Amino acid sequence: MDLGGVTKDPKIDTHLGLPLFGSAREAAEKLKPDVSAVFVRGSLAAGAIIDAIEAEIPLIVSVAEHVPVHDMFRVHEVLRTQSKSRLVGPNCPGIIAPEQCRVGIMPYKQYTRGCVGIVSKSGTLSYEAVGSTSRPGLGQSLVIGMGGDMIPGTSLADALRLFFEHEETKGIIVIGEIGGEAEIEAADLIRKYRKTTPNPKPIIAMVAGRTSPDNKTMGHAGAIYRAGTDPTASEKVRALENAGAIIVPHPGVMGINSILDVAFLSISRKHWPSRYSLSNKPSSHRDNGGWNVIKTRSRSAIAQDLEWSSEEDNPRALFKEQSLTGPRDYVVIKSKEEARGHAMEIFPVEARHYAKGELQPRMPVYVQELIRSDRHWHLTMDVDRKACRPIVRIRDKRGHFKKDYLFNLSDSEQRILDMIREMQIDLGLSETSMPSFQKAVRALHNLFKEAHAISLEVDLLRQSHNGKILCANSHFLFDDDAPKRARKNYTSLREPNFENKSELYAEAFGLVYVKMDGNIGTVVNGAGLAMATNDAIHLYGGSSANFLDAGGQATKETMQEAFKIVIDDEQVRTIFVNIYGGITRCDMIAESIIAAVSQLGPLQVPMVVRLQGTNSSEGLKLLEEANLGIHVEADFGKAAKKAVELAEETEAPGIRRKTITKESLHGVEKLQRMKARKAKKREEKKRTKRRDRMEVLNKTSNEDK
Repeated sequence: MDLGGVTKDPKIDTHLGLPLFGSAREAAEKLKPDVSAVFVRGSLAAGAIIDAIEAEIPLIVSVAEHVPVHDMFRVHEVLRTQSKSRLVGPNCPGIIAPEQCRVGIMPYKQYTRGCVGIVSKSGTLSYEAVGSTSRPGLGQSLVIGMGGDMIPGTSLADALRLFFEHEETKGIIVIGEIGGEAEIEAADLIRKYRKTTPNPKPIIAMVAGRTSPDNKTMGHAGAIYRAGTDPTASEKVRALENAGAIIVPHPGVMGINSILDVAFLSISRKHWPSRYSLSNKPSSHRDNGGWNVIKTRSRSAIAQDLEWSSEEDNPRALFKEQSLTGPRDYVVIKSKEEARGHAMEIFPVEARHYAKGELQPRMPVYVQELIRSDRHWHLTMDVDRKACRPIVRIRDKRGHFKKDYLFNLSDSEQRILDMIREMQIDLGLSETSMPSFQKAVRALHNLFKEAHAISLEVDLLRQSHNGKILCANSHFLFDDDAPKRARKNYTSLREPNFENKSELYAEAFGLVYVKMDGNIGTVVNGAGLAMATNDAIHLYGGSSANFLDAGGQATKETMQEAFKIVIDDEQVRTIFVNIYGGITRCDMIAESIIAAVSQLGPLQVPMVVRLQGTNSSEGLKLLEEANLGIHVEADFGKAAKKAVELAEETEAPGIRRKTITKESLHGVEKLQRMKARKAKKREEKKRTKRRDRMEVLNKTSNEDK
């Protein structure tokens, strides 16, 4: 097998004794490769993937995290024009046939050759499935990482088609999570397969994220449940179960005795629904007695917003709470005093200040006048995760009209205008409504492209008296991984006083933290495993205080900061640390726990630590020898059950010394700014060196000529 690589540095032509080329096309011509592994960072991944597609390399595996969604739109546009290349990823550990070939970053020593095919959205949950099938001696035939991004190259259904035909695969494990409809598509495929195949292979499935809050991104870019748009985790579970898959609550039971031991799993499953099921009903749109909200005024002080005209017969305005994660509540108001009172009820303490001896809201509010409308549509410019393209969805509020319009980011201006005209005809708009409708949709389209939006939702209201279309009740979602030039459109609008301090603190250290309502604090490496951990806690009768993903490549520093965040939460009665060591070493995690306890003082609440995977025995030994009173466990289910038991037995501790304060946040922000400046200087030095090197090369080339 010929091996080589690609580099943009013209001075380097070999690495580890292997040849390096200037482009994927040149490498493909010289090496004739079957696979390309893309290891560049997220912002550069799309370009590297497209280079490999254009070089017609059959299999392309991208492990990069934080690939912008709009970059992946571009990748899929290219993928749709050809049939020779298959993309796996991004944001996945890769693909492996144990003891034969690995393309990716999986801890290959944990894999054993066997008969189970595994496909997973989550990297850490795929490692868990590997451990669960290796311990009883089943092993794996092929393990495919789908990845947790919104529009990956390979779906659960794609992997299932391969496993159905793969002779070495005798049983299949499918691991999904909240966000998108990949699991529903997989369920449809499983149903058809079981109907048409005399002896179908047994399929085990789980879906992580049943206890995740709505409209929150849970670590993975694609792990977000949006009420009314996505199927819930429970709906995905029901679809897979109705299709004939065996549903398990967590990965610890995936390899019990034998993957063919259906009877055991079927009997056990009867006891799960009462605690395991979770209702996630989509929130419904509410109106205000036929009146609709329009004409958002500038976000300034209340005194400027509330100007009442004496000429109005019935002066009314609408006071709207700005909600970042769900439906926005509002009340009809008739005076400034009424608005101020409502503001005091909803604003956090940090958003208030004393003025003229009275407590006043510091933050802006929305006050909108009420206008009569005769037609009402809901328009969403969104990501179609199945088609891997942007889409416009229009729904009539009365349910009489419903249509989708797919488009590409590369579409010409004329193509977009044609799409808008088609919408106008479908909606039956009059001549008076068309100009304002076209203006609104074009503005949304421009915003979608320029700001790298993931979802733009608005209500389109047709005024009764003049037929003009107006936008109201907007809800916008943008890509955190978008280029800086796109993010500058909206970063200034961020209001930290409305955000959880611990979430802001975690963000500064690259941790994903979401505050929840329970009393069991969790520290987990990997988004999928973190969701599954919270689900397991719920299964055994407990409730999580947070979601915390320390990342699949957690370091000592990030782990110590993670413990600081969880310990700082006064709701927490037990801490559950759940680590599956892939790239992350369990002995390093144990050292981080010991260091955190030493740094933050004696534990005021019990701690359960579960370690599996790379160097887990060394990590467990370190914790036992440290004699910190930590409950150590290797089994997933037993550890979750123990955390719930301890939380029930433990009384709420007294007031704790807060480690995350305004001052510590300012300190972290200052540190991050310093790091950013240093990183910028390093990049400038690199650019200067590259420029000087190219000048020398050009000068040498000219002299040779």
